[in-house]
Amino acid sequence: MTIDVYIIILTAFAVFGFYSFIELIVSWHTEKDLPPSAVVMKYSDDEKTYIKRRYINNTVNNNSIILVSDENVRTDMYPGCTVCKECEISRAVSQRLFTKKAD
Repeated sequence: MTIDVYIIILTAFAVFGFYSFIELIVSWHTEKDLPPSAVVMKYSDDEKTYIKRRYINNTVNNNSIILVSDENVRTDMYPGCTVCKECEISRAVSQRLFTKKAD
């Protein structure tokens, strides 16, 4: 009787693992063909800005975050983000959206 319960539990975990693996492969395949996007945010050392950046980075696929600041900033707090001045926003967005990556 307990062996049957263990087999059912083991089968449930195996099916869930297989489903998760297939979902990962399908999402990876569809995400690689998405067009690039850019989010422009004002630079701040505030924790709320950090949380927003992490949320956007984790939920929006093929995305680049551009931080705008006219002063010297800490680059270790926002790794992977482009930091530019207000007058360079157009160049940074154009570079992200219209530059083709070499595959």
